[in-house]
Amino acid sequence: GRLGVSRCEKLWKESEEVMVEGEVYQKTRKEEKLILYLKKIQIREMGNGKAVADERLLVYLDEKGNGPEIGHRILVKGNVGFFDPAANPGNFDQKNYYKQQNIQAVLWKGKVLEKQVKKTSFREKLWQFRNRTADEICREMGKRRGGILCAVLLGDSFYTEEKVKELYRVAGIGHLLAISGLHISFFGTGLYRGLRKTGFSILQAGVVGSLLLGSYVVMTGMSVSALRAFTMFLIRMGAELTGREYDGLTALGIAEIGLLLANPLRLFTAGFQLSFAAVLGIYLIGSGNKKGRFSDSVRMSVRLWFFLLPVTLWHYYETCLYAPAWNLLVIPMASVLLLCGSAGMAVMLIPCGAGDIMQSALWKITEWILLFYEKGSGLLLELPGARWIPGRPRLWQIACYYGALLFYLWRKRKESRSWMIIKEGERIDELQRNGYRILQKTNGFCFGMDAVLLSGFASVKPGEKALDLGTGTGIIPILLEAKTEGSHFTGLEIQAEMAEMASRSVALNRLEEKVSIVQGDIKEVPTLFEKASFDVVTTNPPYMNDSHGLKNPDLPKAIARHEVLCNLEDVVRAAASALRPGGRLYMVHRPRRLIEILMAMKSQKLEPKRMKFVHPFADKEANMVLIEAVRGGGALMTVEKPIIVYKKPGVYTDEIYDIYGY
Repeated sequence: GRLGVSRCEKLWKESEEVMVEGEVYQKTRKEEKLILYLKKIQIREMGNGKAVADERLLVYLDEKGNGPEIGHRILVKGNVGFFDPAANPGNFDQKNYYKQQNIQAVLWKGKVLEKQVKKTSFREKLWQFRNRTADEICREMGKRRGGILCAVLLGDSFYTEEKVKELYRVAGIGHLLAISGLHISFFGTGLYRGLRKTGFSILQAGVVGSLLLGSYVVMTGMSVSALRAFTMFLIRMGAELTGREYDGLTALGIAEIGLLLANPLRLFTAGFQLSFAAVLGIYLIGSGNKKGRFSDSVRMSVRLWFFLLPVTLWHYYETCLYAPAWNLLVIPMASVLLLCGSAGMAVMLIPCGAGDIMQSALWKITEWILLFYEKGSGLLLELPGARWIPGRPRLWQIACYYGALLFYLWRKRKESRSWMIIKEGERIDELQRNGYRILQKTNGFCFGMDAVLLSGFASVKPGEKALDLGTGTGIIPILLEAKTEGSHFTGLEIQAEMAEMASRSVALNRLEEKVSIVQGDIKEVPTLFEKASFDVVTTNPPYMNDSHGLKNPDLPKAIARHEVLCNLEDVVRAAASALRPGGRLYMVHRPRRLIEILMAMKSQKLEPKRMKFVHPFADKEANMVLIEAVRGGGALMTVEKPIIVYKKPGVYTDEIYDIYGY
């Protein structure tokens, strides 16, 4: 093999009976046998003292139950066996698979002669919990469906039939039977958001969520994909806790370096290569995909299949040509499967009043999804040309393939952004939402917290159209597209240079079909847009009139901050013209002009319905006010709990972090 001859192979012969002392670092169940993974081994030749090796072994015990505990040191006797290389191209290469984990031999018919007795380790408790849970699930659901759910949810394939594993793999959905980034993303995000909603601070939710998620990764076997996803999750949590920018490619690189430092031989495994290549492919070919568009999901699935094709063929010699289309159905349903499966498991383990009915309903949903996966995969493989078996590509072919692919992606990106060159005096800022970015002037007007607070205060429901008056950099339409389910967002800006830059920001994020920038005067809204054609209007108008403050000598800044080209009445009148009856206006402004604002709104039959003050500190007076008004609404207004920006100088409150999306 490429990793050389091991010391075990030099010391032992096939079927020789030997005694080995080692530490149990992992256990698994297979075909009514218990398999121990030993490290830090000391080879005891029969009656001839000790020989020390830094290699690892598998031991098959002819016994049921939990066996020796993880972390315990044992003395075991058994007959030596060595792993076989692949019999034919494309077959499973058992020898290299185990050598890449530094596992050099196996002991058959193992018998424990001595074992160390000490306190049960946390990993052992997790292993026992996983086994008990898997047994309970299979008793409730039956071994066929329950076995698949145990593999999907717990990483325990003890009950999973080999033909089901092969069916999933060949159909291109074998990733569901391994704990992967999908699981970590689902449970990690769910834990963090759930803890935040129950009142935990960002720090508390981040720490507790990370500990629970880490326990889940350990319990499910610490697969490469799970460790990669967990490392990236920790980096994201660290970025949110410190207020730093999260960069996915940097996090991916750190995860890769960490895993390879722990075990360089991982580099040759299919799990490592496919996991990291998939995430790298998403960043290289999927950045900027528009939220919620099916056509982009199709495009992404097909591109990712092509990106992973050489790696897939290198390890498996074949692929399913319909896998991209099949995964478009399978992956969205996987979230439902994980939700119902984990909820059913929780109800099963924590009895409650209506638990039996709830558990039965949850198990039934999971069974339907698993049945759909199984039957669908079977039908898929019966289609003509479903299985393509070209064999393993050569290294030069892989190099040429990726070279051509990367050149194509580079050319496409260059063509699509040929006019997206950052002009002199501009910069690109990250928005921490959907990977979106925005162009801003280095020394000119830039968006502030008021725009972000307004985007968090405004509500755009599914299918609704929104107009932002005085959009400036285009920040509010872009943020609303990221945060809401509105159908279309329009930004109106009078300054030609700002409108052109905002348009480039829209193109930078590939949002041309969802966000439009129109150059024009707020006072001309009735002629620019059809009357009553918007469901929502947002505005962050100039705060200061002629009697407030000194005008900035920089004209763009003066237009943004002072009522130079329009006044408050112009803005409210334009909003009233654009809104349909029952439509909503959302405005951020200064509290000192609150009476003017309310009077202007009522004069245009825009009834103030909701108001929220913003205070820099809890003991300071408000310096911003957020107002919602409804066209033709009734005279009843609610003053909501105020927003406090800072806990102490330089430290945002948790609510501000939530609004910003950290």
